[in-house]
Amino acid sequence: MLQVCGLEHSLDVFQIKSYLGNIISFFLIQKEIEHSIPEVQDINQLWIDAGKLIEREVSKVVANVVTKEDYLSLKNDIQIFIVILNKFGFNSQALLLNEILKASYIKFSEKLIKDAKDSFTAKLAKETNKPLVAHNVAELREMTLNFEIDKLIGMNLHADPTRNKYPIYLNYTQIVPDICHIVMDFINDNVLFMQGNPDSESILIIQLDRLLFEIFKIYYDTLNDSSAMYNPLQTAQIYQNAIVSQNLMNLFKKTLEKASGFQYKGNLESRSICAQITYVCDEVICESIKSKLNNFLEHYEEFEWAPNSCAHTKSEIIVDTLNYLNTSLLTMKQILPENTISIAFVAFKYINDYIMDILINKATAVNSAGLANLELDLIMVFNVCETSLKEIDGLRECFRSLRQLLDLFLVGPFNEFTDPNIRSKKYFCLDPKKLIPLMDKYKKIILPNMKELRKRDVDAVAASLRKEFRLK
Repeated sequence: MLQVCGLEHSLDVFQIKSYLGNIISFFLIQKEIEHSIPEVQDINQLWIDAGKLIEREVSKVVANVVTKEDYLSLKNDIQIFIVILNKFGFNSQALLLNEILKASYIKFSEKLIKDAKDSFTAKLAKETNKPLVAHNVAELREMTLNFEIDKLIGMNLHADPTRNKYPIYLNYTQIVPDICHIVMDFINDNVLFMQGNPDSESILIIQLDRLLFEIFKIYYDTLNDSSAMYNPLQTAQIYQNAIVSQNLMNLFKKTLEKASGFQYKGNLESRSICAQITYVCDEVICESIKSKLNNFLEHYEEFEWAPNSCAHTKSEIIVDTLNYLNTSLLTMKQILPENTISIAFVAFKYINDYIMDILINKATAVNSAGLANLELDLIMVFNVCETSLKEIDGLRECFRSLRQLLDLFLVGPFNEFTDPNIRSKKYFCLDPKKLIPLMDKYKKIILPNMKELRKRDVDAVAASLRKEFRLK
């Protein structure tokens, strides 16, 4: 029988239909004979023997299938014969083919996952930094997956209709958003193939979760291995894409549950790695901003901290620093509005600490004129906090230690710093032990319209602090 059916040969997707037809024809004839001649071999044993070969041969076909069209052709052929088997009472055999169909679907889905990963990796390699810009609303809608769905799952499409341009900031590979196109293609291909399969809803959710996990894993590994190659805005786009993709997964899951009444109770791995990605992104964004700030702030090491006169304007150092930071934060607000506040606080606190470190540990000499020049820079920082970044409450508090230091040296009285009670109330952000080296570097200067701070008064306070804290 097996030779007649041709199962001793390797099949391809175009032959499977005729071979399954031969097998069913054989068993239909065998069933009639069995009813007429009871001594004939039990048909169930024949099915067991044939079933093993069918499973083996179909599995070979599935392993060699390359295109989605071939998978769909295979699926349709098997489903036709499942209907025929059920109609003629071969229920257990129909279940066998159902299991084969399910296994072929899993392999098909695995191939889609691999193709999606390869596509995604290739697009990452072609990353460019130019934002995609739509010039009208119609073009904007064409660039998005679905305008209404985009809004629903949280894509922040930034539009500026006054300029008749619509820059889109949440692309990572400049196709908006590419990850969602990959996910939607995956869903559509899977839905097309799984129609008519038992347990299709649970299988689809599991496979979709696996796809997101694999894509998120690429993000995660890339961030950990090559974090220095991403600027803050690119990293913010990765963060946003992870959130959008997870929202898409949740939206799809809810839609499927509502349509079918099925509720998936399993754990979704993509949620866990998505949380890891957002955590890493937060770190990378902050570290990359700090790295960029270093390029600006390191010029304070060459700053004249003991000049012969006061400047009448802010330094170029703080102008460049604030221009960069202001632009970055305002742009990032379009991508990650909920994260911009924490990022701003980290950045401004870093500026404060960087300048404090230079004053205490790197400056060789300091006088009141140098500190007065620094105060002009600090005033500009406060102006930015109260204007373009005014929506971030309390941002100027990041500079409290620097403000208190300038008040101590420029306003005073300086000798009150020896009183622990006054220090705890008025200068609570300043560490007395760390300020002693700065006091040692202080140089006297007499300037018009500025209160004179004598060197011997500063030395007296330093000596008092050394005695209080038992320092040499």
